[in-house]
Amino acid sequence: MVRLTASTIRRMRREGRTPPPPPPVNNNSNSNNNNNKAQIARVKQLMTDHIGLRRASPNVLPNNVNKNNVSTYYNSNFSNSESKNIPKNKRVYISKDVVKGKVKQVYNQDGIIEILLRSKNFNGVSPISRKRFSIKNVIPFT
Repeated sequence: MVRLTASTIRRMRREGRTPPPPPPVNNNSNSNNNNNKAQIARVKQLMTDHIGLRRASPNVLPNNVNKNNVSTYYNSNFSNSESKNIPKNKRVYISKDVVKGKVKQVYNQDGIIEILLRSKNFNGVSPISRKRFSIKNVIPFT
């Protein structure tokens, strides 16, 4: 749309023509905010579904990982916790944090998803090892 200058509007009035009305102001900040929240909720649900699908098909998960001696468990707010405080269907580990084939840290799934949602391009940084990871590196701890 062409923007009309003040001189063009004066000329149109002088010639007896009425200038077009100004465009309506698009002030939908509230609806944009609601739309953004809906998008974040949708992405969060997709990530949860992705982890659930991986949990449902254990033959696709890596087999060469020792899960016996886990040193620490972390809640959704990344404070140290006991294994009984994280539900079994919410336990995940990051494949980039595996050291010599042993899982060292197990996280709550909700906390990991929040890290991914806060980061750019859904690539987060591991809270312990500071290695970059994505949703593909989040593996259910079964």
